[in-house]
Formats: sequence, C-alpha cells, structure tokens
Amino acid sequence: MLLMTIVGLSLAAPNLAPYDPIAMAPADQLQPPSLSHPAGTDLFGRDVWSRLLWGGRLSLGAGTLAVALAVLPGSLLGLLAGYAGGKSESFLMRIVDVLLAFPSLLLALNIVDLLCT
Repeated sequence: MLLMTIVGLSLAAPNLAPYDPIAMAPADQLQPPSLSHPAGTDLFGRDVWSRLLWGGRLSLGAGTLAVALAVLPGSLLGLLAGYAGGKSESFLMRIVDVLLAFPSLLLALNIVDLLCT
C-alpha cells in the first residue's frame, strides 16, 4: 500500500507539485515545514516536497530500467536452457554458477575499475 502511494504520488508530480523543483527563491531559504511549503525549503529556497515528487519520477524510471536490463537477459537464458536441455543447459548453468560465485561488491568494484580506466 505504501509503495503504491509513493508510485502514485511520483507519477502525479506534474499535477501535485506546488512549485517548480528547480526554481530558486533565495528569500525562502531553509524555511521549516509550513502550509506553503509542506516539507520546507532547502539552502537555495527550493521547495523540498516538489523536489521529492519529481525526484521520485526519476528514481522510478531508473529502477524500471535496471529491472528490465536484469530480467530480459535472465529470462532469455532461462528459456534457452529449458528449451534446449542437455549439454547446453549444463553449460549455461556452469556460467551462472561462476557469476554467482563472485561476491557482489567485489564484482561491482571490478566493473567500476574497468569502466574508469
């Protein structure tokens, strides 16, 4: 229920956000929560509630893309292994076993190292 509420609020950000999330108002900087700014304002006078709603849209998009990039190849490999069977299934399972044997953090660090050099 909470997740659906967050998703709904994020998707309705253009209609619900009372202010432009990037518009600066130096006179309103660091205001506490009030009726005009439900979550207050930041150091530059931007409305925090509006920024949360619009930021939720970006996070939902990034999360959806990450899940799609993980599900599509995994599903295709699973379908291939299940359909072909035999030695190809065993070969694909050994590849997956090798990938699962690496600790996630170590693998992430290696990928970052490869991409940054």
